[in-house]
Amino acid sequence: MASLASLPTELLIQIFEEECLDSLDLIRWSVTCAKLQSLISSYFKINYDFQVDHPSQSSWRLIRCLLLNSRIAERFQRISLTWHRRSQFYEDTWTKKWDWTQDELTKIHDMCEKFGITDSVYPVIEKGLDSESLLVLLLCFTPNLEALDLGDVLPGVIPCYRETGLEPTKLYEIYNACMGTNYEWDPENPSETEERGEYIMGTDWHITQMSEMDTWHSGKSPQHLLWVYTAFDLNPLPPGLLNIKEFSHGTHDETTGRKDITWPYSNVIKILLLPRLEYLKLEAVTSWGKIRGYPLDGAPKWSLKRLELSNCEMQYRDYSMIAEVTSGSLESFKCALSIRQIEDYYFEDQRPTKVIALKMEKWVRELFLEKNAGTLSPGSVDVRTGGTLWRCYTPYAYSSGSDHRHGFGEADLSPPYYGTLPDSPGSEADEDW
Repeated sequence: MASLASLPTELLIQIFEEECLDSLDLIRWSVTCAKLQSLISSYFKINYDFQVDHPSQSSWRLIRCLLLNSRIAERFQRISLTWHRRSQFYEDTWTKKWDWTQDELTKIHDMCEKFGITDSVYPVIEKGLDSESLLVLLLCFTPNLEALDLGDVLPGVIPCYRETGLEPTKLYEIYNACMGTNYEWDPENPSETEERGEYIMGTDWHITQMSEMDTWHSGKSPQHLLWVYTAFDLNPLPPGLLNIKEFSHGTHDETTGRKDITWPYSNVIKILLLPRLEYLKLEAVTSWGKIRGYPLDGAPKWSLKRLELSNCEMQYRDYSMIAEVTSGSLESFKCALSIRQIEDYYFEDQRPTKVIALKMEKWVRELFLEKNAGTLSPGSVDVRTGGTLWRCYTPYAYSSGSDHRHGFGEADLSPPYYGTLPDSPGSEADEDW
């Protein structure tokens, strides 16, 4: 009986391409001989855990490796993000600044220039403080990527939920620690240290959740919320987005997710337009206040089959746009409406929250069943009211004189954003529900 290694190379390649072997079998075969090792190495698929701002600096090290050998990234099948942002309370989370060599910066600049992100993303990558920006560059290396899971997103180099942001002196301390310089508090001249902290707060190296939104890194539009969505604006799309079949933004555990951190509905449209998307899971999308999506009218319809929305604060017209662009392809739809959004209507309408929740659930359910009549059955649609958003601030809607419970400015608390809930969503006056 002939040994495996004696089989023709063409036949071996056909066996490997059939994907009938698991990773363990491939590993065993690869150590058999040099011939099998050279053939099998390109068939190992990598599920990579991208650690944002981890003290080990693993994400920066990955890019350094890819700059030397980019072929490794061709084997990336799935990228999952875990978030390790710096916490003002724990010094061991204050990840140090990453220093690039001049040769590395030249290669990175050339890559950014090729994909048109020199002005937006390159300055942040160069600074070496926010590794989330590296994900945009990584998507330029991964043509066979099929799944991207952003995980339990935590935006901001130093997240802060206080409306006033970090204390300048604390920020100055963290900044010096990250830059590798000594921090000395001068009790004789406290105002000088505070002034330095305020200066750093005005620079582009950090961001807080509620303040300094206008200084979000260098030239970055606050509508993006995350750097990765810069990649969705590129034309053509980077290789890493062309074959995405699964995309997730938010936790897969509804009991532990950061449901207090919302993000703009305008990014949803970009995701929906991925050409090969089949599964989409989104959490805590908002289109309230000053954040408004743009129409999907005339958008191409792709092959999205499974859609899950959790604790999203969107208007009826937003759901309608999503239902329209997915019409004819959707086979499964799950939606957990935000209880906070429903409670807001209760304050105005004075009807029991449960009654309003049932009415909203009915509208959304019937909307998607109507738009996807040929593919969706009542049994494959699950619409219900989700859990409470304890601090559902919308960062870009914040202004002085705000209602701190909602996180919206005074101008945003008037109709049509808040108003009496009608009996049906069809009237012109009720385009926002």
